[in-house]
Amino acid sequence: MKKILLSLVIFTVCLWLLASCGSEETTTTNSQSSKLPDPTPESTLVTTGESGQETSPATTAATKPTTKPQDSSKAPFGTTTPSSTQTPTLPDYPSNLCLNDLDKMAIKLLAFEKPDAFSGNVGITYVFNDNAADLDQRLLDGMQNKTVSLALRINGTLYPITDYVRSGVYLSLNAEKAGAMFVAGVAYSVALEFYDTNDSLICYSRSELVATPFSTKKTPERKPLTVTLPTEGLNKVTVNQNSLSTVGFEIWADSSVANLFDGNTRTRFGATAQVTVPTVFFNLSQNETLTYYTVHTASDAAMYPERNPLGWRLYGKIGDMWMLLSKVEDTATEETGLKAENETGFSYAIAAPFACSEYKIEFVFSSPMVQLGDITLYATKDFSAPAPDPNAGSILNNSQAVLSSFRLISELQNRVGVVYYLPTGSTVGNTIRAGLDRGEMFATVTLDKTVYQIIDHVWNGDYLYLDLQSAGAPVFANVIYQVSLGIHKASGTRLYYTNAQSLSSPYETPNLPERIGMNITLPQGLTQVSVNTNSVKTENIEHFGDGDPKQLFDGDTKNSKIGGTLAEGTFTLTFSLRSQAALTYYTVYTGNDTQSHPERNPLGWQLFGKVGEEYVLLSDIRETGVAYSGLEGVNATPYSYKIETPTACKDYMIIFDTNSMFQLNEMILYTGTGK
Repeated sequence: MKKILLSLVIFTVCLWLLASCGSEETTTTNSQSSKLPDPTPESTLVTTGESGQETSPATTAATKPTTKPQDSSKAPFGTTTPSSTQTPTLPDYPSNLCLNDLDKMAIKLLAFEKPDAFSGNVGITYVFNDNAADLDQRLLDGMQNKTVSLALRINGTLYPITDYVRSGVYLSLNAEKAGAMFVAGVAYSVALEFYDTNDSLICYSRSELVATPFSTKKTPERKPLTVTLPTEGLNKVTVNQNSLSTVGFEIWADSSVANLFDGNTRTRFGATAQVTVPTVFFNLSQNETLTYYTVHTASDAAMYPERNPLGWRLYGKIGDMWMLLSKVEDTATEETGLKAENETGFSYAIAAPFACSEYKIEFVFSSPMVQLGDITLYATKDFSAPAPDPNAGSILNNSQAVLSSFRLISELQNRVGVVYYLPTGSTVGNTIRAGLDRGEMFATVTLDKTVYQIIDHVWNGDYLYLDLQSAGAPVFANVIYQVSLGIHKASGTRLYYTNAQSLSSPYETPNLPERIGMNITLPQGLTQVSVNTNSVKTENIEHFGDGDPKQLFDGDTKNSKIGGTLAEGTFTLTFSLRSQAALTYYTVYTGNDTQSHPERNPLGWQLFGKVGEEYVLLSDIRETGVAYSGLEGVNATPYSYKIETPTACKDYMIIFDTNSMFQLNEMILYTGTGK
């Protein structure tokens, strides 16, 4: 009997020793992990911005993570290859649990890497801060005794971490083993979360976008979108420096937008994006058909590779519509081609050249900080592509082409598209079908005056399915669009088009962030500015009988309104103050029957002040993929806006971007900083 008891005791001790060894295995120091760099220099960290202050992602999700995540194998991000079109987001965490307070920083994201301890899997390494030793120790003790568990939130998806290694002040987490996948060179938004035994969130450490040079094993090889410039036959095209302007960028003090086209790669354009799709506008001295362009990295791109833009779209303006000319974005199979090299040029071809004098570049899915050395534009000698005339071509009547719907089209891999009923029983219908199928024609869809060239189309009987998502069009749920179909020759000449029609879409383009209104809360203590109502004039609008333009400044915010029908998609309003003033804020009120007519809200506007003989842009409130005016379909409701660069002026001008009908109740102007 004693022998049996002794055997049981020995067996139990052995089990305990084995269990102890197993529990120590994931937290033991790996001798090879000591190769990590010294964490002391701030330059090795990736959580600070241009000024050294911590930055955060531009958008956040709505839910607060207070409970432990489920197995990541159930999460869609763990089963698909991510791309930069998945806009990185972090949730709205409880602020009292944040470790990123600069005075209490406990842990910082250091790098993506392939720790030797993880058999080459891609991991994420954090470094502990000695200034928060007490908090660090409590976390470490909890991890040691299994009362604290870890999870990584990557681009909004949670991954429980079961495999990690500590080496001194470093903590390396096996993200690939947890199911996360990474594409080399793509930026990710990352947070480390700590949970207690009750599966409640203890604290978290969030980070800004961090670009990784590593990729998971299952990631397909991506091809750069760059091309080799022809050795001859190109002319450089000069940009009118006075035409340069930006929207959604806060330009750094040591930088200028003029540096983007000054021909000097040592001077840089550097800025912090204030919206997800910031834009640079520029004009040429005359119509030019651009065929190639070269993007030059900044003089310190090797030190700050995350500041290389992750993508952009180049548009040319034709009439009052923007035509997409070049789309360069990181995807799972393609990459921009920009590298972490100083003052290096990377060239791109324009697939569908058109003659334009006004251009814009939207920096899509860029990290918060963007910098470039220069952009060089080229036109091919003796090459001419006429600009499509917005008024040219035959109008398709309702018996020839009828707008059917927006929908998710299964034949186009469940992408958001627009459907037209185009009967093939007519000569026009048969001509269009044959031309599109043979590549002798191409289709465009115009959404609110932006033209998108259709890449993919599918026929289903008499119905033409057009892929808007592949064309780069952001389609949001429950938004009313002015929509028009265009059919062009391969040369660009438009043959047919439909009249614009209002259509509400119940679908939303996947992976787009929630749109954010640009309106703000008005501060107290401002001084209201008076307008000389006799100076109010408008152009390009036929006013409603009760829509006198003077009513925009009559002080009645509920009953009187300005409104009318537009001859085109924009109209201009000018007015003068009773005395010169530097406007700092302004408020607009929706119409008194906007709930019944939400489509009459302006889509956006630009406010200018007259300095000398020229108008200077003071406020730009135009819709983009993620930002919009904020005006909603409610009656007589105020929305306020801030003028970032107040300029003393007496004469002002507003260019409204709107649908065919427009209305507002009131506009109130302010000066002063408030309190």
